[in-house]
Amino acid sequence: MPSSQLVRLRSGGNLAAGLAHDLNDTLTAIVGHVGGRRDVPGPESLAKHLNAIEGAAERDRGPSRTLVTFS
Repeated sequence: MPSSQLVRLRSGGNLAAGLAHDLNDTLTAIVGHVGGRRDVPGPESLAKHLNAIEGAAERDRGPSRTLVTFS
């Protein structure tokens, strides 16, 4: 494989790794903040929304952790 192709592949891998790390950091912050708000008194619909946010963030953490592992 020519060196120019290797450079492009390596660059793409570095970009994917950086994005995975950033996404994982953001999702970790979201999950942490949502979890801490469940005990705050408020309307019942707030708890439903927080559960939906946390569920979505947790689902997206799996793929980003996989990318981080391979980076």
